[in-house]
Amino acid sequence: DIIHWNNGVWDTMRLYGDGTFTTLEDYKKTILRMAKIMTEYYGKKVIFATTTPVDDRYPYSKNEDILKFNAAVVPELEKMGVIINDLHSFVAPHVDEYIKEGDFIHLSEKGIDACAKPSDAASLGAFDLASLCFDRPALNKAGVNCDLLPTVQKDGFVGKTAEGIPVTVAIGDNQAAVYGALGNQAGVSVNVGTGSQVSVPLAALPEQAECEIRPYLFGAYLGVDCPLCGGRSYALLRDFFAQTLAAFGAETSGDLYTPLNALLEKGEEKYLSSAPCFTPLFCGTRTSPKSRATIEGISDKNFTPEAFAFALVEGMAQELWEGYEKIAGGLSVAHLAASGNGIRKNPVLARALQRKFGAPLTLPEGKEEAAFGAAKYAFALKENAFALCEKNPNAANAL
Repeated sequence: DIIHWNNGVWDTMRLYGDGTFTTLEDYKKTILRMAKIMTEYYGKKVIFATTTPVDDRYPYSKNEDILKFNAAVVPELEKMGVIINDLHSFVAPHVDEYIKEGDFIHLSEKGIDACAKPSDAASLGAFDLASLCFDRPALNKAGVNCDLLPTVQKDGFVGKTAEGIPVTVAIGDNQAAVYGALGNQAGVSVNVGTGSQVSVPLAALPEQAECEIRPYLFGAYLGVDCPLCGGRSYALLRDFFAQTLAAFGAETSGDLYTPLNALLEKGEEKYLSSAPCFTPLFCGTRTSPKSRATIEGISDKNFTPEAFAFALVEGMAQELWEGYEKIAGGLSVAHLAASGNGIRKNPVLARALQRKFGAPLTLPEGKEEAAFGAAKYAFALKENAFALCEKNPNAANAL
C-alpha cells in the first residue's frame, strides 16, 4: 500500500574529478519520472526520503551537493502528491551522533534507531537467520507491535508490471553483487571501491561465526567481513603524496592515480619480499574501533616512497584475507571473483589479492555487478533454476 524510497547517496558522490556521478538535471528528471510511474501506474501512497547528510570528513560527497539535489526535487514531488520524509533535516543537527564514526556516510546505530521504521527490523538485529523471519517472540517481549511488520517474502515473484513483466522479490545490493560475480559457483567474492568487503556464500547457517552472517539467495547464507576503511586507504595514500608534493611547491591539481600506480609497479618489482608491514586500520575495526594503522619493518633499505605505497596495498589485501579467515577459517580458495574500480584500475592490488588468497582472480565482464546479479537472479527464477539446482548441484552450468 505504501512505497517509501530514496535515491541520492551515490548520485551526489564525486570520485574521479569530473563532478557528481549524476548531473543535477539528470537526477531531477529521473526522480520525477520514477515518481510519476509510482503514483500514476500503481496508485500507491508514495513517500520520498531526502538524502541524509555526510560527515564533513567524508571525502567523496559534499553536503552542499546533497542540499542542492534535495532542493531540486522536493518541491516538484510535493506538487505530485508525494509525501516527503525529510530525513536530511532530521539528521543534519545530529551528524556527530547519527552518522557512523570512521565511515562518515552511513547511519550509526543511534542514527538507525532514530530514523528507521519497525519494518526495518532485520537491519536492527530483530531478524532470525535460522527461520529467515522476524523474531516475533523477541519483538513482542520488547513491546513492539508485530502487526506493523511486513510478510517476509522468500525467493520468487511478487507480481507483474502493468505491461505484464514478472517482478521478483527485492534482494540486497551485496547479495546481488556477489551473485553477479560468482553466479552459482563456489568461491569468494572480494570488492574494493570506496570501501571493501569479502563475501562467501554458505550452504548452511554456521553455529558460531566471527563475521557478519546475512541471508543470501535460494535459502543459503552469506558470510561477510567489511573493513571500515577499505578502498579509501588508497585515496588516503594519494592524498598523502599530494600534500607532500604541495609542501615542496609542486603542482597537484592533475591526475595523481596514474603516477601512483606506476610507483606501485616499481614497489612490487623491487620490494615484493622486503616491503614494510602496513596495517591500514585508519578507522579501526568493528570490534576494536579505537585501533589505528601501524607500519613496521622499516629499514634503511626500504625507506622509500615506492616501498611505502606497495606496503599499503599489500596491507589492504591482507585485511581482506584476514576477513576471509574469519568466515571460512582459511580454507583453500577454489575461485576468487573480484569487483569494484579499486581492483579494476589497480593491477598491483589485484596481484596482491591473488597472492594472499592463493587463487587466480577473475573480473566479471560487466562492471555493474549488482545490477547484473539482480537481473541474473530474476532470470534464474524465471527458468526455475532454483528447483533445478536442488535436484542437481551441477546445474550451475545450465545457467
